[in-house]
Amino acid sequence: MINDQHHMVKIEFTEEHEQAMRFTNPVAIVSTTEGTEVLTCLQEIENWTTNGYYAAGYITYEAGAYLSKELPINDFVRDESDPLIWFGIYDEPKSSSQAETTNEPYHVTGWEQENSREAYTQAIAKVKDHIALGDTYQVNYTMRLRSRFLGSAYSYYEVLKTKQRAPYSAYVHDGKRQILSLSPELFFKKRGHKTND
Repeated sequence: MINDQHHMVKIEFTEEHEQAMRFTNPVAIVSTTEGTEVLTCLQEIENWTTNGYYAAGYITYEAGAYLSKELPINDFVRDESDPLIWFGIYDEPKSSSQAETTNEPYHVTGWEQENSREAYTQAIAKVKDHIALGDTYQVNYTMRLRSRFLGSAYSYYEVLKTKQRAPYSAYVHDGKRQILSLSPELFFKKRGHKTND
């Protein structure tokens, strides 16, 4: 079963008209929960890919604070046991049909905001103050939502992908957590030595 495979990454970029890629059975894993090791991990990933391997995984928003002195590290709330960066290193991707699906059951309860309405209102007021002061011109405000989930996260990913029609999607199973990512945009793309944003 596809969703039972630990250390599996599936990447689907329909906007790029590329065939989906599935990465399984990593030859190595590069990961850290320590901010001081983020740059070292990125260098290690670069070494692997320079030697012909593929890297597939994730970098959290919080990891960016350890790469830029402009971001305040203490503003982030995170579970210290969760990786800041996690990448599997693979010999090569397996070709994967865009239509590949699973019909394993899942159940999701209603989503609830983690923050109170008052906390949300205060946060938005703070954002507006910073914009008015010229500290920033744009803010991507996010908040946590919680829900109870049972069953196949991969099945849920397939349903969300179909309903949202997101051109950039990925499913990551790092052995402990499963990440379902569906995005309308690509942050950046690297081909060889050329990077586009």
